[in-house]
Amino acid sequence: MGLKKMVHWLIFLIIALALPGCGGDLPFEYRYLSASVVQINYLDKVYELDRFGDKIDAPFTYEFESDGDLDIVIAGKAYDIDSPYDIDKPKKKSVSKKTVSKKKKSTRKRKK
Repeated sequence: MGLKKMVHWLIFLIIALALPGCGGDLPFEYRYLSASVVQINYLDKVYELDRFGDKIDAPFTYEFESDGDLDIVIAGKAYDIDSPYDIDKPKKKSVSKKTVSKKKKSTRKRKK
């Protein structure tokens, strides 16, 4: 096996081993019940986090962002949960169909 081919295999192996750590499964499940309440299922226990309510005692730390997203830190690892009610998301612009008038072609011949 040539050196170039061996380097390619080594790069492939490094990438293949590194990918499972990228964006893997979350150690918890979540569900937004409303724009301000998120239900977290962690270690077989359900926690309801209220954006405007008092913080609850949980085995993780959390903080709501101003736009409604939720940041959770579990065992030193941070997770960012995007809210489906995110006020920072660009809203879909309503597309209105405009009537474009087509100019009629002149049948008059131009003088050269």
